[in-house]
Amino acid sequence: MRFRVHPDVEYLGEMVGLSIQAVKLRRMLKAGFTRMGDDPSMVDGRDLSTCRLFTGYLPGYRTCTTQVELDAPHHRLWVHLASVARFSVSLDAAAVDMFASTLDQDGVCVVPCCHDEHGGVLLGTHPHTDNGVVPYAERDFDTQLDGGPMQVYLHLTDAAPDRIEITFTRAVTATLVDHLRACRADMVE
Repeated sequence: MRFRVHPDVEYLGEMVGLSIQAVKLRRMLKAGFTRMGDDPSMVDGRDLSTCRLFTGYLPGYRTCTTQVELDAPHHRLWVHLASVARFSVSLDAAAVDMFASTLDQDGVCVVPCCHDEHGGVLLGTHPHTDNGVVPYAERDFDTQLDGGPMQVYLHLTDAAPDRIEITFTRAVTATLVDHLRACRADMVE
């Protein structure tokens, strides 16, 4: 049970036998600045103003969210596949250009990128033709647009736990391409 005795102090009461023991909880003051100075859109070396989330499908109709953002100095674009640190890679400007144009044109490519643990790896994309990943309702919607679903994949090693493949519907792919191009325009070479 919680009760307030002062605007800045809150007590958490616990029943012990027939008595109540109070534990004092203090409210933390909100910081007036971030680690990146006075810009609230910069946190931990990331520019949150460029951060966007994209919903995709893992095999078996499981959904996941991929996060795409620029680093603070706008030198590299980070792609966090399934929003998992293990599948996070950074791309330079040339790789972003190639990746965006391939997604837009329903092409096939792999682009060099940097992984914190594995170093230089390849991030790939190709059109997705298997009917077993994108739900039926989404497939019908995609046929009304130009192109079909696109799969983005990253294989860190040959082991299954180090591989990820995410399929984006055409509508999400188009939004992802727009965001990649906007981030590329903001990148500093």
